[in-house]
Amino acid sequence: MTNDPFKKYTKELDQDKYEKSCAWKTAIGLQEVEGLKLSEYLINIAIRNIEGEISFEETKIEVAQNVDTFIYKSRIKLKPNIESNFKNQTQKFILKLR
Repeated sequence: MTNDPFKKYTKELDQDKYEKSCAWKTAIGLQEVEGLKLSEYLINIAIRNIEGEISFEETKIEVAQNVDTFIYKSRIKLKPNIESNFKNQTQKFILKLR
């Protein structure tokens, strides 16, 4: 991530916010390693979850229903197996967010 939207949480005293931000940063970073550019939409969901505005269950539903909007497809043409892998990995991450 060139501009780290989770930087402010690195010194967070609230352990829950700190742990959630680390998990989100790791998951998003792993997707970027795969060459995927993620949307601001996903980052906003992550921040809302970290801040406690939406619960784990709401986050999971939001991600599952909108996983296709998380990749800037106009920038990257994905092979079907890579796109499928992204969806699977994103859903696995959400299940581990607890």
